[in-house]
Amino acid sequence: MQKSTGQTVDIVTRCYPHLYRSIALSAADNDTSVGLSLLRRTLVEFPELASLVQELTLPHHSAVSDVEEIVPLCRNLISLLVWNNKTSVDLSNHKALRRLSCFPTPFPSALGGPPPPNFVHLTHLGILISEGSTWYPQLSRLINLTHLSTDLPSVHSDLLCLVEHFPPSLCVCVLFEEWPWVDVRMMSIASGEVDRRIVFSTSETDIDLPVPYICRPTEDLWRDWARRGNGNTLWDEAESIIKNRRVATN
Repeated sequence: MQKSTGQTVDIVTRCYPHLYRSIALSAADNDTSVGLSLLRRTLVEFPELASLVQELTLPHHSAVSDVEEIVPLCRNLISLLVWNNKTSVDLSNHKALRRLSCFPTPFPSALGGPPPPNFVHLTHLGILISEGSTWYPQLSRLINLTHLSTDLPSVHSDLLCLVEHFPPSLCVCVLFEEWPWVDVRMMSIASGEVDRRIVFSTSETDIDLPVPYICRPTEDLWRDWARRGNGNTLWDEAESIIKNRRVATN
């Protein structure tokens, strides 16, 4: 039986919020660039659909032009992953943003300026390939941040600077190193001796580290953010390690 126009509009109205609420495009998907271009054209042509997007997880190294056009359209984002170090998208208008994974470019540390005011609402933050410690002081401004992941500082003084600027709200800090060297310094970090909120993570499967740590390939980290993984996420594993530490010391 043919549906009336009113019925069709009602179905579209009810379906679109679910279809566009969470969008995740993986670099492992076929024709990723085609899908990204199609998404960009759709959101540009129908901005009302862009307003429905709450979670956006983009492929690794997405085209700069696509990122810079898609992200500003999605003003109601709660969660965003954009792994492209050649673009600096203005996120100051994303008032609802709570979860962000990106390169350090949104943090204007080189100019000594603060992060966008709306970043104060972030609860989860993942910073990739963060060379140096210039952005660390910005962390103390993120008063609602509970979960942080970033690269393990290569210089111990930088590590101490990072810990010094943890906001009081922080519960978990995952520090990543791709090819770790197990020594006394690494043991003090991975064991929680430097700070009990720190958990060590690597993609290397064969390291001789006698304390609990997280081993996850990059693609699993993408799935965690896109909520496509099976079982525990990076944050779940980190929280479990920290909880077990507390139990062991009580």
